[in-house]
Amino acid sequence: MKKVAQDILKLSLVRSQPGRESTRLVIVFASGQALNSVLGSWLRLAAQVHHIELVQVEIDPELRDQILEAQVTQNMVSPEAVADDINPIPIVLDDFTEDWPKRTFDFWRTDTEQMDTIAEISDTLCQSHLDSAIMIANYPFPEAIPPRLMSEAQSLLRR
Repeated sequence: MKKVAQDILKLSLVRSQPGRESTRLVIVFASGQALNSVLGSWLRLAAQVHHIELVQVEIDPELRDQILEAQVTQNMVSPEAVADDINPIPIVLDDFTEDWPKRTFDFWRTDTEQMDTIAEISDTLCQSHLDSAIMIANYPFPEAIPPRLMSEAQSLLRR
């Protein structure tokens, strides 16, 4: 997790450089287990705030072994590490076609379902229900907010 946090910080610095403001930033995971460990933590929000994509890719088993070997050499993992413990590989893509920032509202539960209540969002962000409702109401792409969540936020703000 520390490595992912450091990669998020490093990649956010890339975007802060003049002429790099629209650079697409991606952290690629070679296993679903590694990606899910990040999606279920505060690092997901950190990546989202800094407009850094978190994606999983399938890689050739031989390449997976080479990555594990390199990680052992760099003291990133113990020699007993299994392939599912591969750390993310940060990459920067300058040539892309997808709009950025993404027009989605990406708050996922560990069961891979999207969060759709103020309580879930508040617990995840460690903030009050009112602050979460304000964040949701001011989200730049309201059409991306799950309808139930938007309705709950608007109701809370009317009180």
